[in-house]
Amino acid sequence: LTSGKTEQLQIEIFAFLNQMKSSGTATREFLTGFYYQFLQLLFRQMDHPGSEDEAFRRQITVASPEQTFSSFGALREWISNSLLLFIQSRQAAASQDTAVATVKAYIESHLSDELDRDTLAAMVYLNADYLSHLFKKDTGSSLINYVIDRRIARSKELLAKGEMSIRDIAITCGFQNISYFSRQFKKSTGMTPRQFRN
Repeated sequence: LTSGKTEQLQIEIFAFLNQMKSSGTATREFLTGFYYQFLQLLFRQMDHPGSEDEAFRRQITVASPEQTFSSFGALREWISNSLLLFIQSRQAAASQDTAVATVKAYIESHLSDELDRDTLAAMVYLNADYLSHLFKKDTGSSLINYVIDRRIARSKELLAKGEMSIRDIAITCGFQNISYFSRQFKKSTGMTPRQFRN
């Protein structure tokens, strides 16, 4: 499951269930236990706590357990559907991770540009509110605050070098207004840019 070989896993599960059926050991108690163990196996593989995993959990537990293992056919169908939903959930999570990583990289290399939510969201074909939600989940910070934090971090590097004026550093880091830069810098560091440089 962790290596993504869900087809092989399904074949092995079906072979195991057929063996249990043939041997007559597949009692209702056995099927109940198998159902819950399989659910636990899938849930343990959830490594992106959030909306995708919650949606996955809801979808695979829609049917009642009794309905799911009422027959071998029903159980096999539930297993197939669960594995398909698991793959889709992992792909959605990976796609979102990629979107956040892409936006982070873009921000890092375009700190001096105008960076607003709509522009960044359009770049990865997402709704601005949804991208903000993903960012908050990934970084613990809103998208706008993340941009400001990265700009302040870059300005600290440039201030430490001492080669550029504070005004040029502000502009290079995307702050067109020097007083706004000073306010944000002090809010973040507890010092003015000049005090930090000194």
